[in-house]
Amino acid sequence: MTDEAMSPLRRRMIEDMTIRKLAPKTQQGHIRTIKDFAALFAHRVTVQLAQCGPSLCPG
Repeated sequence: MTDEAMSPLRRRMIEDMTIRKLAPKTQQGHIRTIKDFAALFAHRVTVQLAQCGPSLCPG
C-alpha cells in the first residue's frame, strides 16, 4: 500500500508499532488481523441492516 492510499489511522498504527520496536512480521500480522476484523464487522452490519424491517432500521 502506498503512502497516499494509506489511511491516517493505519499510518498511526504502523508508527506506534515501529516505536515499540515490533518486528516487521509482527506488524504485518497485527495489520492483517485488524483488516480481517474490520471486514467481519462491516459484513455483520450489512447483514443486520438487511434483516431489519424498514421501520426498525436506523436513519
